[in-house]
Amino acid sequence: MSPEKIEQIYYTLKRITQYQTVSQLRKASKAQYGLDFDEAIEYAYENIIAEARAGLSGVRLPKRRPPENDKVSAPNSSPEAEQEAKPEEVSPKGDE
Repeated sequence: MSPEKIEQIYYTLKRITQYQTVSQLRKASKAQYGLDFDEAIEYAYENIIAEARAGLSGVRLPKRRPPENDKVSAPNSSPEAEQEAKPEEVSPKGDE
């Protein structure tokens, strides 16, 4: 990966870490933005996603794959749900 792309990702992550925290939004969303807290959270979420996408634009996936246990899971999924989704192994006949 080129130094420019690494720098692009770094500065994107740096900007994302400077977003207001949930408690800061809860206290100041009405005064700063004229929005209810729930609406401010929605906008913040959308902004963070847009910022991340923009930071990753033009960046290719590294050739080395992460180890299996470092796999990124889908949002709102749990290890239990992933286990349930996997088909059960079928033992050969005669092992009953």
